[in-house]
Amino acid sequence: MSKKNNNKNGTFGYLLQSAGVESANFKVEPIIKTKISPNKPDKNSDSVDSWEKIKQESIKIKSSDKNTCNINSKKCKPDIGLKKDSSKINKNRLSKNKTKSNKNTHQNNVSQPPLDLSCYGSNDKKVKAINASSSLDSKPTIQVKISGAVYPNTDDFIIQNRNSRLKPSDSGINGNLSYSKNDEGVLIIGLDFGTSNSKIIIHDPQRTVFYAIPFFDIGVNDRYIYPSRVFLEKDSFNLDETGKCLSDLKLPLLNQSANDEDIYHAVAYLALLIRHARGWLFSNYSEVYRNVDIIWSLNLGIATATYEDSYLYKRFRHIALAAINLAGDSSEEITYDLVKNYLISTLRALTNFKYAGELKTHPDTVNVFPEIGAQVLGFIKSESWDDKNRPFIIMIDVGAGTVDVSFFSVQRKSGQANFSFFSNDVFFNGVVSLHKRRANWLKDILTEADIITPSINHFLDDIVSPSLNLKRIPESCINYLVNFDVKQTRTIDHDFFDEYKDRVKRLLVYTRRKRVPLNNDNWIKLPVFLCGGGSRMHFYKDIIEKLNAFEPSWLHLIPLSLGMPSNLRADGLSTTEYDRLSVAYGLSYEKLGTIISSAEIEDFSTQYLPRRELPINQYDDG
Repeated sequence: MSKKNNNKNGTFGYLLQSAGVESANFKVEPIIKTKISPNKPDKNSDSVDSWEKIKQESIKIKSSDKNTCNINSKKCKPDIGLKKDSSKINKNRLSKNKTKSNKNTHQNNVSQPPLDLSCYGSNDKKVKAINASSSLDSKPTIQVKISGAVYPNTDDFIIQNRNSRLKPSDSGINGNLSYSKNDEGVLIIGLDFGTSNSKIIIHDPQRTVFYAIPFFDIGVNDRYIYPSRVFLEKDSFNLDETGKCLSDLKLPLLNQSANDEDIYHAVAYLALLIRHARGWLFSNYSEVYRNVDIIWSLNLGIATATYEDSYLYKRFRHIALAAINLAGDSSEEITYDLVKNYLISTLRALTNFKYAGELKTHPDTVNVFPEIGAQVLGFIKSESWDDKNRPFIIMIDVGAGTVDVSFFSVQRKSGQANFSFFSNDVFFNGVVSLHKRRANWLKDILTEADIITPSINHFLDDIVSPSLNLKRIPESCINYLVNFDVKQTRTIDHDFFDEYKDRVKRLLVYTRRKRVPLNNDNWIKLPVFLCGGGSRMHFYKDIIEKLNAFEPSWLHLIPLSLGMPSNLRADGLSTTEYDRLSVAYGLSYEKLGTIISSAEIEDFSTQYLPRRELPINQYDDG
């Protein structure tokens, strides 16, 4: 059960006191202004069972006469003009949600005081932000077109595999195999902690080999990808789908308002992943590592904008350090109390270096790094990268919750990559956000048209449940339902895509005007990497074509792909799927390179531009 703390400073106030650190209240300006309210954990089986029922009902309707327009015995209304335009509907929904959110926030403040994380320091270094316009809403009057019985289109949704997790024979608790130690070596864990899924690669620099860690047996799709969810049975965390499913692990951590349990859940989850990874390695390569005294290192990936926020940077590093040390605890069960103990001990080590030696994994070997930089690391280390003639890159990483965009240069020096981030942005237009907006939009127009049924309403609720763990959603909002369409040329998809496109375009315009000089060679052949799970959708891919059509025609993006490295051991992984492991691969390098953040680069400064750009001092004025 959850451990609640009545200390006025919350759990981390208690951690500070336990660590002997004087706490202080302060207000941190969060880098992401959007407030994310953590979803209540769903029971593991409810949504999946409900989904199967909906699927069976859809099959029955599909097999019946499709020419009969019968929606719960109501007369079909083929062309229905809504009395309320969707912008008003959205405003009403937002108003209701805001009232509800304020009420919940008040209740949470009463039972759980705000966290005191003054050990992380205040966020004095302001990240240069690019102002975003408000959401573009649908145009008024939606006319619904119905060609038969409307029912859920379950065929266009694919659920992530629910195969049992591969259980290594070694527990992964001990960082070394229990044999005589004749050699010493370093193993680096690259951990890509995503909103919906996580990936791990272990790098052995002495043997120049990278191991992709599988979570499922050979033959299972996405065997190297594990859902970002942990289960809680009584007071013990597990990955074996036993107990309550806790699936909203990462997004709450991006806000200052993250509560005690958000941090506990993330630490427990990451510790269990690390145990799995080490257990798999020792189970399959015991002959290689039985006589090696291993020093473990961990690199955790975070968004570039998060990396530049000192408050969030320290939070994630603390979580990473607590997780890898918790993974090595001799207790097989990971409980709330055990998580709290490691948060205390690692905080003490981070705030007072004399305690660092008490940890199994030293703070010096645990770091966080921008995911986007890590993602291209393998590519820029290859001979195919021309850093002299093409020093700039734009990366668009489409994840489940967010889209992370960065414009940066990479220069290689003495075998090391030097990153200069000229501009970056992170915004909540990922696949899950699109999916939820679509479901809400469909509910609104179907309700206003008076044709929504209990089964459709239930379906639209179920498909946004995190525990359902969808692998694929339809390319269009219209495809969520069978025999359903709208007369308008614009839907919620057009509005959502415009938000996504405008944020990326705004970043490029800002960079051209104030960061990178007016040199058409940089802009007419600008390399772009579109990656992340969402990049497989044509919906998100279309941005390259749309941006290349931008007037005036000073921009032309050249899409590049990330080739699979030859030193990666990943049985069954296709080259087209490698990009999903590319962040973990880059993070597993021993030397990730130097970082110059956008906050360190002044507008119109040439200090961090590549050498060939230095004589140019002309910027775009419009």
